Amino acid sequence: MVNKIILSTSLVLLGLCLAAQNVSARTQQPAAVTPAQQFVNSLPENYVTTFLSYYLGVGLEQRNPKYVNPKPKDIITSILVKLFQPPKDFAENLLNFVEATFKLTDDDVYRLARDNTVCTPAGECFNPGDVGTICCPF
Repeated sequence: MVNKIILSTSLVLLGLCLAAQNVSARTQQPAAVTPAQQFVNSLPENYVTTFLSYYLGVGLEQRNPKYVNPKPKDIITSILVKLFQPPKDFAENLLNFVEATFKLTDDDVYRLARDNTVCTPAGECFNPGDVGTICCPF
């Protein structure tokens, strides 16, 4: 009988602790998330790198028409690009962020968007996944 009471009391206390933890988690203020980060977070995880490459190309083409943005390489990406609309100025801000963060030129970013990799003269190589891990504080 005593064991039953101890077990019941333990379960009640455990339940109260879990309930308090759940309430605490829901009432904490979330960290500020930029619209660009919300956009990236909304993308299907398998396509984040593809989207970032595509929008880097969009940003370049907007800045300088000599850079023709490579079109999405598959039909699914083409459809997703139409379904997921980025915030205003996303492509331009992404381009500026990537060039400043990784110290890349327009030509470097074009190769990054086109080939999904670029190496600087200093021997540092980047791919859009590197961008995705730190994107998007703007």
